[in-house]
Order: sequence, then structure tokens, then C-alpha cells
Amino acid sequence: MSRSMNRRTKWLLTASIVLVLFAIGIWINSSTSPTSEAAPAAYTGEQLVKVHFIDVGQADSIYIQLPDHNDILIDGGNVADGSIVIDYLVAQGVDDIELMIATHPHEDHIGGLPAVLDAFVVERIIDSGKEYTSSIYRAFLEKALAEGAVYEPDNRQTLTFGNVALQVITGNEIWSDINDYSVVCRLDTGEIEFMFMGDAETPVESAIQGDITAEILKVGHHGSSSSSGQDFLARVSPDIAIISVGDGNSYGHPTAATLSRLQSAGAMVYRTDLNGHIVVATDGQTYSVNVSRTY
Repeated sequence: MSRSMNRRTKWLLTASIVLVLFAIGIWINSSTSPTSEAAPAAYTGEQLVKVHFIDVGQADSIYIQLPDHNDILIDGGNVADGSIVIDYLVAQGVDDIELMIATHPHEDHIGGLPAVLDAFVVERIIDSGKEYTSSIYRAFLEKALAEGAVYEPDNRQTLTFGNVALQVITGNEIWSDINDYSVVCRLDTGEIEFMFMGDAETPVESAIQGDITAEILKVGHHGSSSSSGQDFLARVSPDIAIISVGDGNSYGHPTAATLSRLQSAGAMVYRTDLNGHIVVATDGQTYSVNVSRTY
């Protein structure tokens, strides 16, 4: 074989190796699985379920954005937060609300709901069934009754929206503390579940029956020491814990004890006072967490 043929053979061999390595590199990169900090690769846009923990300070408001324009709102913050919630929903393209849940009749949960009821058509309303003597509760009740929606107390209902199910875990129990009347529910999107605790405290946590494992936990009562007990957290086993709480609030929420328990449970903590709006998007198999502050 001539020297020139040897060079040509070596060149072809080298080129073949480069092409094989390049092809392997493309295959490796294209098969990389998304992490919890990256948007799920298999689904985009309206196929995703997005759960928005709206930053309303020392209050609660959660918007669940489902496929096929199905919209759920859990709580509406304080009275002053009504416009914040409305503007947020409008920015997400909400035209009506299929389900509104008022977890319990404290102002920091239902205060903004009368304004939301004025701004949107609401098809169904679920609340705790617990009456309360306050002007805020009376305003909410008046608007809810005037809405013409299906209006009912929590009674362990299961509501389905395509492949997604929202299970109401609470019913007609009697409690000594108004916080414990909170409507507690679990959103099942497939392999990813969410637990929404309202302001429920340890008596409710101990009374809940059945499977309550969830990757994402909305922490009860703004991170108060009276919620998120060790046994409850062991049952939920959350990857992510989200606390809706106001910056520098006078209650000391979230407490060091609660944060310690969440850390011991292996949960990564997100807080509206530190992270602003928190959005968890899932395709039912994996999830992403995105945060944004507007101030």
C-alpha cells in the first residue's frame, strides 16, 4: 500500500470516529431528563397544569390553571388584595372560574373574593360551611349567593377535569378553632400531587385519613408552629413546601420550629415573602418551579 493511501485511510478513519462521537453526543443531549428546575420537555402550553401561589402578603390565594381553560381559585387574600388577584388572573387569560374554594371565613382568605365574584362568572363555590360573624364574611356570603353558582360546603367531593382530579378531604367535622374548618384538598395530576392545607392545624392533620402523599405541599397556616406536625409531614413526604406569608409580619411566620420540621422532612422551602409569585408547572410526570417578584 502506498504512503498516500495510508494517509487517505487514516483520514477516513479519523473522520468516521468524529462522526460517531458527534452522533453519540447528540443522542446523549437529546435524552437528558428534565429536572425540577427545568420546564417539562414532553408538554407545553395548555397541556400543562400550572399552580400559581399568588403573592398576597400575609394571606392566601392560589390559582390552579388546568387544560381546556378550566380554572380553580382557592382563596382571595385580604380585601385589599382583591385587585391584585383579579389583575393576576386577567394576566393569565382567565375568562371565568369553574371552581372557587373559600377555605375558611377569615379575612386573609376570603377578603378579596367578593371583588373576584364581581369580576368573573363563577360556576361552582365550595366553602367550609362554617358561618362567621364578620362584615367580610357577610359580604362574601352575599356575593356568593347572588352569583347563581352551585354553592355547597365541603363534603369530601371529588371533582374531575379531564385527567386531573381535585379531592376535597374535609367534610362536616366540628372543631373548636375556626382555622381547623379549613377546606383541605389534594390535586392529583398523575404522578405529581399537591396538598392544599388552608390554615388547618395539627388536629386536622391527625384526623385526615387515607393516602395524602404529595410532591408539593402548601404549608398550613402560613408556617405557624401549630401546623405541619412531624407525623403529618412524614405522611405527606413533600419534595417542595410552599409558604404564603407576608414580609416582616407581626406573627413571626413562618416559625423556626416549622422550618426545622420541613427541613428534617427533606422539603425544599419556597416563600412568597422571599420569592414573590411561585408557579409550579407539571405534565403529570415531572414538575418545574418558577418564581417572580414584581417589587
